[in-house]
Amino acid sequence: MMPFTPILDIQDASKEAQLAEYLASASQTIWSYISGDAIPLPTKRILKASLAYFFACLLSFTPFFLPFIGMSGHLAATSAVFFNPAKTLGRMVDAVTAGLCAITFGFLVSVASKLSAIWFNSRDLYIWGHVASVIVFGGGSTFIIAYAKAYFNRPTVNVGKYRSYLLLE
Repeated sequence: MMPFTPILDIQDASKEAQLAEYLASASQTIWSYISGDAIPLPTKRILKASLAYFFACLLSFTPFFLPFIGMSGHLAATSAVFFNPAKTLGRMVDAVTAGLCAITFGFLVSVASKLSAIWFNSRDLYIWGHVASVIVFGGGSTFIIAYAKAYFNRPTVNVGKYRSYLLLE
């Protein structure tokens, strides 16, 4: 591995070439440090996930991409990192399954809550509609999600739990 030496004299006519050589040398040194055994594997995985989230957040703040990802850039960045680069393929499939189940559960509870509110409001039972929405659908669905989290006790279920809570809000 070639030692990294900064270029101090870039005042002459070939400063673009020296700058390009300097950047190539710097990037080669950084790449050899990251791809070598100097950084342990768990740290590399954390670094990959952090960089993926960082770049997803940067894209979410770019005005050009806002029409494509909507106004909630943070949620788009979180969804982009839902497929954590540190996960194995099996854990990604497990995360997709848990996420789809959680989204389906949140959707069904939201639709059932809206339908019950319409049913109670059409019969002028506004208070009972509020009670049913808060206690049955809010509390009951939160209990079911918390029970599933405790029963399965896997990180992918925890990620899916947050997706379900987002739909319930």
